[in-house]
Amino acid sequence: MGKLNPVKKVSKDFCGTCELRQLPKGTYFRIVKPNGKTSKETYTKDYYIREDKKFECIKHSDVWGSGKALKGTTKVTTDFIY
Repeated sequence: MGKLNPVKKVSKDFCGTCELRQLPKGTYFRIVKPNGKTSKETYTKDYYIREDKKFECIKHSDVWGSGKALKGTTKVTTDFIY
């Protein structure tokens, strides 16, 4: 079995593009689409759903705080003004 590359965690004041799993819980982010464009929706990273192997992320524009389950390898950015 090969060596696994450790995932580096980023700090709360990190500003840039990374994978969702690297962000600490409670961090605001936007999704980076495959074409390189950033989504207009802002989310907050919440808890990990072990059964689905995804993170629950809360959408800010929804009054009820509905969420979206995203894979940890989803490219996200924290480089925006909210």
